[in-house]
Amino acid sequence: HADTVLIGAGELIWPQFLQDMADGHPQPRYQHRPERGFLPMPVPRRDLLPSRAYMNIATIIADRGCPLACEFCSVQHQWGRKGTARPAADVINEIKQSGRQRWIFLDPNLYADRQYSLELFRALIPLKIRWSGLATLNVTDDDEVFRAMCDSGCEGLLIGLENLSQQTMTATGKNCNQVSEYRRQIRRLRDNRIAALGCFVLGFDEDTPESIRDTIRQIPSLGLDLVRFSVLTPLPGTRLWQRMAENGRLITQDLSLYDNEHVVFQPQNMSPETLQSLLHEAWRETYRLTAILRRVLHRPGSRFIRLAANLGFRLYARRLRHEKSGLFNPAIVTNNTRKTD
Repeated sequence: HADTVLIGAGELIWPQFLQDMADGHPQPRYQHRPERGFLPMPVPRRDLLPSRAYMNIATIIADRGCPLACEFCSVQHQWGRKGTARPAADVINEIKQSGRQRWIFLDPNLYADRQYSLELFRALIPLKIRWSGLATLNVTDDDEVFRAMCDSGCEGLLIGLENLSQQTMTATGKNCNQVSEYRRQIRRLRDNRIAALGCFVLGFDEDTPESIRDTIRQIPSLGLDLVRFSVLTPLPGTRLWQRMAENGRLITQDLSLYDNEHVVFQPQNMSPETLQSLLHEAWRETYRLTAILRRVLHRPGSRFIRLAANLGFRLYARRLRHEKSGLFNPAIVTNNTRKTD
């Protein structure tokens, strides 16, 4: 597929590739391997970006790693679990130099390293910025870190709720998720004026059509501001991929379909077609206009921003249903595989 592959921190290995290319000897593979300690990163030249071609909210990364060992997640395989955080002072200096007042942290888990998170949040407080990012929901139960997070200007979190079955959370290795505490923890976010985008994954081995529909019915009671769905996807390199491959459950290895929107494996308790249909059903039911209005009118904070975000997700869901559902037919692939076998 390519002459050269670069893996890991591109900011650090791209210059070496450019030099090798200039010398006429590019290597087939470049890979940055994280080491213990902090990871220095160059500050991007945001002034070179044409302002009309990019959104106004600046993005930044503090820590690319995550200590969790979720079976389906590729972060630990791509970045490792240690040595992926920048010095907090570098992050603060980058924000100061930019002068922007609103930011999005792209870290996969801002609560990955407690001491680092606490240091970073406390250092953000004097800057008086507003920011959104990703974190595990159990950060709400760490009073010291959570208070620092609130004081630092956090206004929104993307949280991987994944499923409403504790058995599933335990089986996938995401033990920090305590399903019985979801409502209370989300309410604490809401009480501190932090919007919550909850992400759910459909198609775990314990899932059935009935349990997925029950999840769809329960979601409104959680108090989320936004909801996102994806289907379980066995990304290459993950333990999930290895298990699915060993059990002969992969129905295609066309990686262009491994986008969390197409069913590329044989589910345990339903057909691939049923799971694909349930994904569309989840989006459709969650983003009915009546459901949107309930989320918009019954939550604190800016109703305009929440309405715009919900309508944007509704549009995304409609495009997903109408444009992508015809790209891949699991039945055809499954039938062809069976004939070949």
